[in-house]
Amino acid sequence: MVLPTQLARKSPLVVAAASWYLLFCLLLPISALRGDEGPEILDVLMMRAYFWPYPLALSLQHWFSADSGFSILMLEVLGLALVLVCTAMVQRLFGPGNPKGWRLLAWSVWIWYPPLLLLQAVVWGVMLALGYPVGE
Repeated sequence: MVLPTQLARKSPLVVAAASWYLLFCLLLPISALRGDEGPEILDVLMMRAYFWPYPLALSLQHWFSADSGFSILMLEVLGLALVLVCTAMVQRLFGPGNPKGWRLLAWSVWIWYPPLLLLQAVVWGVMLALGYPVGE
């Protein structure tokens, strides 16, 4: 069994990027707990869904509801898998043994988002080319 500290030493970029992604995913449920009253910052947190996964859900709305909580949850799980795979590939290219590998750790705050953005763009383009609706 691999302990979390061993995993963090072996793949620090993967652990850091996945942690930032999970924190990003938690912003939506945290902001939804506010009810009708709440600070304005919670509205801003709730709007994070416009970056991920809502655009992908809109592109795939032909097959499932873009507003469904289950759909959003499944897309966020898909996003976590994509983040893990892509950052593992980057980790393999620029591992901790490579001097650039440790510099990439500082970029872990942002490095998880480009694969998700690319997925959204590709799916949007394919759905648009096939003639499916891609917006509200």
